[in-house]
Amino acid sequence: MNLRAGHAFSPSQITTHENCPFQWESYIKKLPQIATETKYATAGSVIHQSIADYFKVINPAPGRGEIEGTIQTILDRNWEASGLKRMDSRKDKCLQNFVRFEDKRRRTWKQYKPTLIEQRLKVTVNGIKYHTIVDAYWKEDSTIVDWKSGKMNQIGVGEQIQGQIMSMVIKAMGNPVNKVIFAALLTGLSLEMPPVTDGFIEKKIATMLEHARLDMFPKKKSYLCSWCSYILRCKFDGKRCLWM
Repeated sequence: MNLRAGHAFSPSQITTHENCPFQWESYIKKLPQIATETKYATAGSVIHQSIADYFKVINPAPGRGEIEGTIQTILDRNWEASGLKRMDSRKDKCLQNFVRFEDKRRRTWKQYKPTLIEQRLKVTVNGIKYHTIVDAYWKEDSTIVDWKSGKMNQIGVGEQIQGQIMSMVIKAMGNPVNKVIFAALLTGLSLEMPPVTDGFIEKKIATMLEHARLDMFPKKKSYLCSWCSYILRCKFDGKRCLWM
């Protein structure tokens, strides 16, 4: 199997391959998926859109009260329109932690409003094409922030992949990056990505290309299988999984 010329790699693709090459094969071959729960993904989309809407209208030097009032108005409106009433407790936690994060940031950062907000970017770095979404970037503070609306308690390999690619893309555009922060809105944690080894992403892509060249995609069993939308086609140890 050969990837088409000009194939662009995203953090989600590389993380999918890292978790299970077989799932990545299903993704790039565009195989049919089974229905999965969508309310959490919808909630995440609404929160991200609300934050983008917030930064479009907020003043460059807001007080805590203005931060709280503005994001609450926007998030409540978008939440209600999306039919997520039964998840109000999730919304309230994310709102509270967003206000706390922003109140601290307004008093300690050089620049309040971001240079980039919710930008879909595609850049070639060292001959490899990457595409990613950058939630927010502040040039004056040389910092990327990625908002997480799920139950994030620590930085894993997936976040390292995402953070490194966002940093590479922003730097390739001629901008400085000193920090990548994952703001976990549900848990209230602010996690700074640690340094990664040189060639971290390139080595993972080389493995992906080798699997594609050989048309060989090993299955990797883990707790993530419960959320896999391709699980009906999977086998382990010569036996079909319980979903079959």
